[in-house]
Amino acid sequence: MLVEFSVENFLSIKEKVTLQMEATSDKMHPSNLISSERNNKHPLLATAIIYGANASGKSNFINAFEFLESMVLFSHTYTPGTKIPVVPFKLDNNLDPTNIEMTFIYKNIKYHYFLSVTQERVIEEYLYFYDSRKPSLVFHRTKTKKYKFGKEQSFLTDISKKTNENSLFLTTSAIWNYPPSEKAFKWFSENLIVATNTQNPLWLYRTSMMVKENPEFKEKVLSAIKSADFGIFDIRISEREEDSIKKETPSLLKSILRLQKPLNIEFAHSGRYNNEDITVQLSLEEESGGTRRYFELLGPIIDALDSGKTIVIDEFDTSIHPLLLKQIIEMFRSSKKNKNKAQLIFTTHATSLLDSDIFRRDQIWFTEKRTDGSTSLYSLSDFDIRKDANFEKGYLIGRYGAIPFLSPGSLFYGQEISKKKTKET
Repeated sequence: MLVEFSVENFLSIKEKVTLQMEATSDKMHPSNLISSERNNKHPLLATAIIYGANASGKSNFINAFEFLESMVLFSHTYTPGTKIPVVPFKLDNNLDPTNIEMTFIYKNIKYHYFLSVTQERVIEEYLYFYDSRKPSLVFHRTKTKKYKFGKEQSFLTDISKKTNENSLFLTTSAIWNYPPSEKAFKWFSENLIVATNTQNPLWLYRTSMMVKENPEFKEKVLSAIKSADFGIFDIRISEREEDSIKKETPSLLKSILRLQKPLNIEFAHSGRYNNEDITVQLSLEEESGGTRRYFELLGPIIDALDSGKTIVIDEFDTSIHPLLLKQIIEMFRSSKKNKNKAQLIFTTHATSLLDSDIFRRDQIWFTEKRTDGSTSLYSLSDFDIRKDANFEKGYLIGRYGAIPFLSPGSLFYGQEISKKKTKET
């Protein structure tokens, strides 16, 4: 479970911004909260929703999740001299490193991880865990090559010598099976799911493979699709021969076919012809964009609910009807469907979700562009408003900021002026 996530000097984010998943004292919607033995006195939010104008930094904040996840999982593969794929804030001559930190709970142990990095090297990195009220040090890395360890000094010193300056010690020590690092690493590899693209071939592939190989999972996907009224009553997934992949293969499938097991994905629809019931098989490409997107999302969402994972999605509302979005959110609010304390964090423009009947104030977040072009992040709970206020109306009239400032007149006014001058000349 995610407790807190902070990022500084990353893309459009200049000053430190923090998403806080620990609930405030607000008493509304207790079903929106989850707790653990480690965090029982301070329950966490099951969902968090982020709004903001275009180019305000919503996606960049989600990109920070993906960057950290990628560094933890793959930095050990970087050869010496490989650039770290981090982009600092560019609208200032700020040469400070990018800082990211995360507090999370894995198997009832609370961890705090910090990373300070440039494109050339890791500057600082540390990991603490809480087996009591006080934190216990796992390691603290400073000035790239200086280390301090809580236990097993000689063993961890040997591992530090195997860690490149552009790789994470967390990753290297986990690969060498040091238990505290290994457990923290597993949270990133097993419990965090991040999607920054509106079309995610990997998610589509995973959903398809789980439908193919797990009948119980297939029933859950089918149940959700049937309730969405897509007119689908069955899904058929089969492997295809490499030789059958032709140049004219639909573009959406091409990315999937690069994976290990190329798949045929078909959806069964019922219909009538000459007064007789018939079944029609439609390929993935023949389905609507909304159907494909919903099917793609169902895999990781059901996986998160079944296993208690934290799922982070950018532009969650792309091609999805608001009523379907509400249906998915309700799954995370349900004590029956969210028994394992999963979390959902997402960005959206769907203002119909700004509803006090769905969300608490501390679950609603906003990004806004400052005058220097940098991104700020803040919560609706920072505002002194009634709990039963119309959140959507207040947002759209600009009461909470985080909306585009539109100049009077047509968006194409400049083009109209240009055409007028051309006629005059």
